[in-house]
Amino acid sequence: MNSGDFESGPIRFDGQTALIACSEGEPGPLVFEFIKRGCNVVLAAREGSGIRRGNFGGKSAAEGTLHIYEYEATSEGGKRAVVQALGIFNRLDILIYIPAPDRRGVVFTDMIPEIWQRNRNAIDEMFFVTRPAFVAMRERAYGRILFSVTGEALYGMPSKTAASAASLAAVGLMNVIKLEGKKYNIGINAVVPVVSQERSAESACSNTSNRTPSCTVPLMLYLSSHKCRESGRIYRAGEKTIARAAFMTGESHIPVAGGIATAENVMNSWPEIANLSDARSYWDQNGMTGDLFEKVMKTPQEKAESAGVSGRPVKEIRFDERVAVVTGAGEGLGRTYAIELARRGASVVVNDYGVPRDGTGEGARDAADRVVEEIRRMGGTAVPQYDSVATADGGEAIMNAALDAFGRVDVLINNAGIIRDRSFVKMAPENWGAVLDVHLDGAFFVTKPAFCHMVERGYGRIIFTTSVAGLYGNFGQSNYGTAKVGIIGLMNSLKLEGAPRGITVHTIAPLAATRMNADVIPPGQAEKMDPRAVAAMVLYLASEECRLTGTIINASSGAYNRAAILTGKGLNIENCSGTHLLEAIAAAWERINDMEGATEFESADEVQEG
Repeated sequence: MNSGDFESGPIRFDGQTALIACSEGEPGPLVFEFIKRGCNVVLAAREGSGIRRGNFGGKSAAEGTLHIYEYEATSEGGKRAVVQALGIFNRLDILIYIPAPDRRGVVFTDMIPEIWQRNRNAIDEMFFVTRPAFVAMRERAYGRILFSVTGEALYGMPSKTAASAASLAAVGLMNVIKLEGKKYNIGINAVVPVVSQERSAESACSNTSNRTPSCTVPLMLYLSSHKCRESGRIYRAGEKTIARAAFMTGESHIPVAGGIATAENVMNSWPEIANLSDARSYWDQNGMTGDLFEKVMKTPQEKAESAGVSGRPVKEIRFDERVAVVTGAGEGLGRTYAIELARRGASVVVNDYGVPRDGTGEGARDAADRVVEEIRRMGGTAVPQYDSVATADGGEAIMNAALDAFGRVDVLINNAGIIRDRSFVKMAPENWGAVLDVHLDGAFFVTKPAFCHMVERGYGRIIFTTSVAGLYGNFGQSNYGTAKVGIIGLMNSLKLEGAPRGITVHTIAPLAATRMNADVIPPGQAEKMDPRAVAAMVLYLASEECRLTGTIINASSGAYNRAAILTGKGLNIENCSGTHLLEAIAAAWERINDMEGATEFESADEVQEG
C-alpha cells in the first residue's frame, strides 16, 4: 500500500458494510456520513452504553441502511456482532472500533486494580471484535480497520495512566496485524482526536462532541475507503491540523569499538544516543519480517571502525545502599540486570515465577535461587522472590519482600514476560489474555506499590520493557505487541506524575540472545547479542546520574538508539471548507503523510502552526 495513490471523484461506499463498535459517546455524525455515501452500517453498541436508535433523532437512512445491535464485551459477543453484520448484509468491509477507556482522572498512587481492570477490559474488547472481523475480511481479501485512540496515549497526561495504556495498546495491535493483513488487502490504521488540554478538561465530564475535532469524521471516512492504500499508520486529528504520527528511531550509536559497553560508556555517549535529528520510521508498513537483525543491530562490525571510547571524563556508576527489584530475573536479561546491579553495590530482590517461556505450569523456585546464590558467591547481597507479577497480590508481595529485607526500594526493573505466538486468525482468547496478564497487567501490579513507596521517599527509578515487535510490528505477535506498546502509554503518563517527585521512568526495547528468542536467532548472531550490552543501558537509566525521564531506547549488540512518537507538520485545515473536507484530505494525502521535519511533543496540547 503506497501513499499518494488518490483516485479522483467522490468517495463512496455503495454496497459496502461498516461495523462500528462503540462503547460510549455519540457516533451519529460518523454513522450518517457513511449512510449518506451509500454504506450499510451496523452500529454495535456495547451493553450499558446508552446508545439506542432514539439517539439518532429519527433521521432517515437516505441511501444506506442503519441497524443497531447491542453486544456483550466478550469473545462470543464480538463474534456475534460480526455474524450479525454478515447475516444482514452478507459482507463486512469496514470495522471501526471506538473504545471507552476509563478517562476519569486518578493519580497513580490512588489507582486501584478495579480501575485498571476497566481499562484492560477495553483492550480485550478490541480483540474480541477485531479478530472475527479480520477473519471475515480475510476470506473476501478486502477490508479496512480503524481504531480510535485517545490523545493522552501519544503524549501522556497526569492522572491518565490506565487510559493511556489502554489506548496505545491499539497501536501495538495495529503494528502486528498490518503485516498479516497486507496479503489480503486489509488496511488498518489509528486515528487520534486531539483537542487542547483546556477543552479536554471542559468536556471530560459532559461527554460532548467538544472532545472530538471537526476533522475527525472526514479523516475516518477517508481511511475507511478503498482509495486509502495506507496501513499501519497513526493519524492525529487536531483542532488545526491533520498530521501523521509515528514511532521513529534515531541513528544507531556504538559507544565503544569491540567488547561490551559499560554503563559509563552509555552515560558519556548519551547525547549521541538520544539524538533524533535523523530519526526514521524503521520498517514502516513491512514490519520486521525478513530484515529484523540487519536493521535493529545494523551489524555493529560495519560501524565499529568509526566508534571509539569517548574522551569525556568517566565517573563510575554505583548503586551502593540502593535497593533494586528485578522481575523475571531467573534467566536471560533479568539475570544479567540483577548480577550487574549487585556487582555495583545494590541489594537486589531477584523475582522469578519459575515457569517456561509460555507461562504454563506451576511456578518453581530454582531459577531465582540460582541467581541469588551466584550473587552471594561474588560477595553481593540478594534475596529471592517467587510470586507471579500477573496479580495484584503478587505485585504487593514482591514489593513487601524488598521492604522486609532491606527497608526500601530505589530501582524497579519490570522484565518478567512470556510469549505465546500465533497468527492473528488463530489467536485464542486464553493466549491473548495470558500474555497481557503478565506483560501489561504485571507492569501495573508491580509498579503501583513501588511507585507509592518511591513517592514517600522522593526518589525512584522505574524501567519498563517494550519490544521492537510492538513498536514496529512482528508477524504472529499480536498479543505481545499489544501489551508492549500499552506499556509505552503507561510510561507516557507516569513520567509526568513521577517527575515532580524525583522519580524517573524509562522503557527499554532490548534485543539479546535469551531463551525467549533462542529458536528464531539466525545462525552466527547469538554471540553478537550479549545481554550485558543491554544491561549497560538499563543500568545507566536506573542510576542516580540519569535525571532524564520518559525515553524509549532500543538496545542490542552494543548499538543503541532512541525511539519516540514524532508528528509531521501535516495539513492546516482552518481554510478548508467543512463540506468538502473529506475530498481536501484525499487531495492532500501525500502532505499529510510527509514526516520531513517531524517533531516530538511533550504534551497533548494542540500543534503550533508554522
